[in-house]
Amino acid sequence: KYQTPMAARNHINGLDDVIVDTVLDVTMENTGLFKDYFVNIKKRLAGIRSKMSLTDIYVPIKGINKKKMSFEESMNTVLDAFYAFSPDIANIIIDMERKRFLHSQPQKNKWIGTYSYPTPPATLPYTLINLTGDENDCIELVHELSHAVHNELSCQKNNVLTYTPSDPLAEIASFFGEMLMFDKFFE
Repeated sequence: KYQTPMAARNHINGLDDVIVDTVLDVTMENTGLFKDYFVNIKKRLAGIRSKMSLTDIYVPIKGINKKKMSFEESMNTVLDAFYAFSPDIANIIIDMERKRFLHSQPQKNKWIGTYSYPTPPATLPYTLINLTGDENDCIELVHELSHAVHNELSCQKNNVLTYTPSDPLAEIASFFGEMLMFDKFFE
């Protein structure tokens, strides 16, 4: 009884069609921002002379030395970005680190990549990340910690049956955290 195939997927993800349609409309209206960055700015900085392809999106930019960052520097940068937005959010992250719900050191037999494990109410979320000292680690850290903060805040308003958001909603928090971090970097 769904009007479109996408309506069925929206229902599975717990999203109203109107919300998804709004996100798609805003995305379409702002494709110029994406095009301006990749076609005009990144193409020039990366030294690409021909037409850009989809794989060129991830090409490194010539002449830019990536800054090495320790765990402390990465964490302080993340906390500064969140603190500027909301001290309460920064305090949730400080509490997770203090209570050792963040595992950041690479070690033998540890799963590679990053992950924020959603936990039921009354338990802090557990975040796994492998920090290697690369500046990109900071973005991964803010991404996963944003998931963790979202989980913690969701647990405060929901019960064990309703606290976990659908995947599309979960990514909104992580992208928001990344935007805060990019603003911090651009300062």
